[in-house]
Amino acid sequence: MTARTCLLILAFIAAFPVNARSLSEVEKQDLAVLAQRYEAAYLKRNYWFLGASVPPRVMKRYVEGRGAADMKPDRWVALFVADSKEVERQIGATIETFELNFDRARFEEAADGEPYAILPSVSVVALRDGNRFELKSPYLALIDGGKWYLINVGFGGTMGSVKGIYPSFDEIEFDYARQRPLKGN
Repeated sequence: MTARTCLLILAFIAAFPVNARSLSEVEKQDLAVLAQRYEAAYLKRNYWFLGASVPPRVMKRYVEGRGAADMKPDRWVALFVADSKEVERQIGATIETFELNFDRARFEEAADGEPYAILPSVSVVALRDGNRFELKSPYLALIDGGKWYLINVGFGGTMGSVKGIYPSFDEIEFDYARQRPLKGN
């Protein structure tokens, strides 16, 4: 075997992670159920469920960013809930519709071979001043500790946090959220 052939074989092997795996049908079904429950929780403003749907490592980064690094993990979601309610109060937004589209999910593998999915979302938001807009944003679905979690990665700060916590996502480009005003504004 020539040196060139050996290099080609090595390059081919390096292009595919050794520990890559496909999602099982059970894992896909679990994600479909989570997406459906998340969608319902979002519309009902069930911040407890939404907060619990964020991976613990991401929630920890959130809490540290809020200056509460010494807070016990069982209180992290409570902080998220309080912050979410305050933001909602300040901006006066009402979620009219929200769809997290599992049927259009894109299933991929991260650099470490772990599977993940990108689920598109579309929401219609009405503001206190009467303006309405449509927001399209991607959600990253990942498995951490054997459990599915969802993260809205349509915003730069969230993308940076995810990539800082999960280095296997460093090379993955996520779409930014897109917003457009709706007629009648």
